[in-house]
Amino acid sequence: MKKWALVFTVAVIGAALPQAGHAQGISLGAKAGLNMADLSGDDISDVNMRTGFTVGAYLTLSTPGMFALQPEVLFSQKGATMEGEILGTSYESHMKSTYIEVPVLLRVGVPMPASPAKPFLFVGPSAGFLLSSKQEVEAGGESEEEDIKDTMKSMDWGAVVGAGLDFGSLSVDLRANFGLSSIDDTPEENDLKNRTFSVMLGYKLPIGL
Repeated sequence: MKKWALVFTVAVIGAALPQAGHAQGISLGAKAGLNMADLSGDDISDVNMRTGFTVGAYLTLSTPGMFALQPEVLFSQKGATMEGEILGTSYESHMKSTYIEVPVLLRVGVPMPASPAKPFLFVGPSAGFLLSSKQEVEAGGESEEEDIKDTMKSMDWGAVVGAGLDFGSLSVDLRANFGLSSIDDTPEENDLKNRTFSVMLGYKLPIGL
């Protein structure tokens, strides 16, 4: 799976670099939003989403046409919630992970001359750098939290796809980030992948060339 992640990254960046080389405008912006995260994979089931937030900055290199290259740096909360029962006692487990994510997005504008809003689509790879991860278990009215960062891989490759609308300096986008490789770093090598759905608001400031 790591090979597929590398191929995907090279393909998107390779397609975007010629556009960046002919950039006619640069916009620097900030964005923030809501994450709805869980886990997927062959070794996970019956998980619920964990709600978190994401915040960061981005740079858009625009061309005269419909393409743009948009690298981002985001602080992102991920994880999942699991429920079950052991020996007649119900429990709830919360996995709380935080990452610094660096998506490199190829953005495509959708022409709509009569509309004040400008739609766009985007796709690209994302590299996630693990900052922390904890597991909180609640059972029988008691709660216990454990640091599980050492059981997880320090880097997480993902594929981002989404769509949005520009309203002048403001923007809104919906995106999904699908993990391309397992984040488990235990001897069992369980197949556990991050999966995140986000809604984000952005504000951009044109800075020219």
